[in-house]
Amino acid sequence: MFDYSMIDHQINAYSNLMSPIIEYAKQHNNYPLREEDVHQYIHVAKQTDFVLQGFLDIVEDLNYDKEKFENLVETLDNDYENLERFTKSLRPEIYKSHKEIYDISNRILDNLVKGQFVLGAIISRNENKLS
Repeated sequence: MFDYSMIDHQINAYSNLMSPIIEYAKQHNNYPLREEDVHQYIHVAKQTDFVLQGFLDIVEDLNYDKEKFENLVETLDNDYENLERFTKSLRPEIYKSHKEIYDISNRILDNLVKGQFVLGAIISRNENKLS
């Protein structure tokens, strides 16, 4: 089992990587990603995808902390909504440069749903043990 500092480290790494994409989505609601910004966001999206996938790989081995897990489920849900809005602003059929970030963003969206599901199952399993 990984200790709580590992949970905090993974959550912080994920949050720091998602922040630029989420902020862009909030500030540029429904505006396509500018060509000059594409490479920066592709880099961030690749790192986010990597960290989120790593988190999903170890989540079952983390020590259970109901509050942290519930907060993370909420964070993943909020990030899903924001990233979905960001992804809808991309135009992969028009801008070739948007295709790669669109594909990565869709993988992240899938993993955000998986993360919510897995964390929800862990919470349910642990809370049922307590009752």
